[in-house]
Amino acid sequence: MSNEIYSKADQTKFVPLIFEADEQGNAFLPVFVHSRIYLDFKDDEVYEDSYEKLLRNIFDKPTHKRPALGIRPSYLDEEQPVFLPTAHRVAAIKVAFASERKNAPQLVREYFQVFLRAIKDFEPKENEFTAENYIELAFSRIEQMRPLRDDFISFLGVYCSATTTLDTEVIHDFFEQLAQYFVDSGADKADNYLNNLEYDYLRFFVYELLLYFVSALLKHSHYAELGDFLHDTFVVTPQYYAAQANRFATFDAYNFTFNKHYNTKYKTNRTSVVADKVKERVLGSYTFEELQQADTLLHIISVFHRLNPDDQSSGRFWLPETSVYNAHRLPFFDKLISARYFERVKKVLGVSSTQELTKLITAFQNDEHMKNAYRRISWEYRGLPDIEKLMSEKKIANFN
Repeated sequence: MSNEIYSKADQTKFVPLIFEADEQGNAFLPVFVHSRIYLDFKDDEVYEDSYEKLLRNIFDKPTHKRPALGIRPSYLDEEQPVFLPTAHRVAAIKVAFASERKNAPQLVREYFQVFLRAIKDFEPKENEFTAENYIELAFSRIEQMRPLRDDFISFLGVYCSATTTLDTEVIHDFFEQLAQYFVDSGADKADNYLNNLEYDYLRFFVYELLLYFVSALLKHSHYAELGDFLHDTFVVTPQYYAAQANRFATFDAYNFTFNKHYNTKYKTNRTSVVADKVKERVLGSYTFEELQQADTLLHIISVFHRLNPDDQSSGRFWLPETSVYNAHRLPFFDKLISARYFERVKKVLGVSSTQELTKLITAFQNDEHMKNAYRRISWEYRGLPDIEKLMSEKKIANFN
């Protein structure tokens, strides 16, 4: 028996039963049983339980069944799995906030810094993008970056849920550094040359990033922090030029690869391939309508910035790609009829009163230069949000 137990690691023929113990209560075990699981019959208190286990062992009816094998994670089948520098950081942040640890804010700051470095890991290599492959490579690149995008969305959910007040300075620093990278790469100025087209993957990635960022803050009612972001300026220094202050709209640049060249090559005749991809890639915890709402809000706020004669930022319109699809539900705007809701979200709109908002809407209605520009853009985008309908001055805060 001892030889069989020694030589067969998986033997099930023998079941050790122990009836005696030494003065310290340790079971008397032969050497060849020391590494085995045994049943304890030396104590009356556990005798019945051990007897039950013995019967179940003999008749192969265990108390606890081994669970079925889980589904194979899809990333294991990827030929070249993506390593995320941000991996496991979201879980650590969640635990830190739940445990009220003092280092939780520092973990958030570190996450933003690591995330920025991770974006740069996907930069085009020299001569990687060519006239023959740049379209396919751009689409391949955004798929490679999808795990990074999803990790960021997960981070936003954890951070927004974990605290009642987000660190606006840390958020500002993150987007300012992202804006500087956007400018350094030339992604802020779209043109039709190959050395610029190779950054269309980055334009799309950051466009999605902002839609989910705004959606997350709206979902978790972080209106003050969202207002800070929407009306903040980000100082960047372009090469060979003086420093300039940009709004969030600096992240919006036309995507030739997606919306023009893909359409031409594959004859798809789509109004916005960017919008198609955003819709196709919606993460389960969000709806496409929530992203459309964020897109619409970014657009309207950019219009308000352009209407302000005192705004010194080098601003531009945020053009909402997703507006080519009909938006059936935009709760943020629908609920502006409530005076109580308006008081909660007025900082998002950059106003302090209904009168101030009404003044902006009126200025938009009366500015012919703005209206003409808006008509041109509306023709191109076929579905630009109707500001006057969404934010009718007659409906703002009419109900308590």
